[in-house]
Amino acid sequence: MALTETKINYKYSRLWLWTILIAIICVTSGILYTVSKNVNEHLRLNFLNQASLVANGLNLDRLKKLRGNKTDLKSLDYARVKSQLTDIRLSNNEIRFLYLLGQKPDGQVFFFSDAQKPGSKNYAPPGLIYKEISKEYLSAFKTGKATVTGEVEDRWGKVVTALVPIKDKKNKLIAMLGMDMKSIDFYSLVITRNLLPSGLTLLTIILFLILILYVRKTRNLKQLLGIDPLTALFNRKNILETADAEINRLTESGQSLSTIAIDIDNFKSINDCYGHRYGDIVLQEISSCLKNTIRKTDFVGRIGGEEFMVLLPDTDKNLAIDVAEKLRCAIESLEINCCSLNPIHISASFGVSENWKDNTDFSELLAQADQALYVSKNEGRNQVNAYRS
Repeated sequence: MALTETKINYKYSRLWLWTILIAIICVTSGILYTVSKNVNEHLRLNFLNQASLVANGLNLDRLKKLRGNKTDLKSLDYARVKSQLTDIRLSNNEIRFLYLLGQKPDGQVFFFSDAQKPGSKNYAPPGLIYKEISKEYLSAFKTGKATVTGEVEDRWGKVVTALVPIKDKKNKLIAMLGMDMKSIDFYSLVITRNLLPSGLTLLTIILFLILILYVRKTRNLKQLLGIDPLTALFNRKNILETADAEINRLTESGQSLSTIAIDIDNFKSINDCYGHRYGDIVLQEISSCLKNTIRKTDFVGRIGGEEFMVLLPDTDKNLAIDVAEKLRCAIESLEINCCSLNPIHISASFGVSENWKDNTDFSELLAQADQALYVSKNEGRNQVNAYRS
């Protein structure tokens, strides 16, 4: 069956698609931002909890004996505190630095002890002033509250730090535990934890977008092929263009083209009694019946609400009447069901016309078929009549 090309205006389709894309991008960005923020906060809280466990495990009496100067190097208490910090750091690969800070009356912050090997590049001896201390660190000393800071940068690199105050029974600050993680390691964890929820979100969005594109493509393809979306028959424009092409071809070859105009009887009462949804089902059932009953060389299309047209190439009026009668009987024998409603029977009226060899105006041929159809309607419906000049 030859299909004629139709022109489609894609302006509104493209605008609609871009709107959907922008909305999807906005929604996706919001979801990913929320997921990333939640993962970041969760990791910081978990990091702070680890530091709190370390702080609670330190011996408070030993910490009170530290002086924060070189004399601590000869102290057994200092050695035991340093050994404990070192063991904890070595047991957790995520910890980059682990140390204890103190604050002098003038506000300067210094190191009590750290977990680094003495003499190593990153070793902080007792009493070393922390000159690069950030405002976030100082705020932790001022408020006395545990917090996670960073990223911050000092002589030891870029880090994210969990700060936990260690206090005595009188709520006096003894020392501040600092536990560092390299920024690159911390944010790598954030990215890794984000991958699964973000990946699932992106996959869902992509599948949704593919579905939208598929629906649009299918709809546009039907329009491109001139298909009526409800009945899957040729739409009015395409069936009329096909008729013009066929009548010109057959006129040149001296063959006849017959047309059958079809109208469903009492269709308005079906919509009024059962609703438009049921009416759509009736249209679909009759469309399938027409498509399955006509010959392979014939064309069928929907030209109005409940109006159809069949083109019969190389067919004279007498044979067209036989085809119309066959279609009428097929429709009359249909039993159409919908939900819990009882099956109903439908009938249709038919009008047949045949073009003359010198008549290449299909609109006149269609008008003749309509006149014959009106006769069928006026004479009681559910019958076939042919045009008589």
